Amino acid sequence: MVRTTQYANQFWYSEQGQDLVEYSLIVAFVAVVSFGIIGIVFPGTKYIWVGANVTLSTAASAAS
Repeated sequence: MVRTTQYANQFWYSEQGQDLVEYSLIVAFVAVVSFGIIGIVFPGTKYIWVGANVTLSTAASAAS
């Protein structure tokens, strides 16, 4: 029982992996903002995504 409590305390108070989570959140934020800016600055990119979505939907329908 003592070992389990020690492991639980170590897991709860450990800061190991915190940097990875923070960097992942920053990368996700930058990606979302980048896609938003690209969509505003280059509105033609919308049609690329729409075309890709139609192609994937058609392939999924054909596969089922």
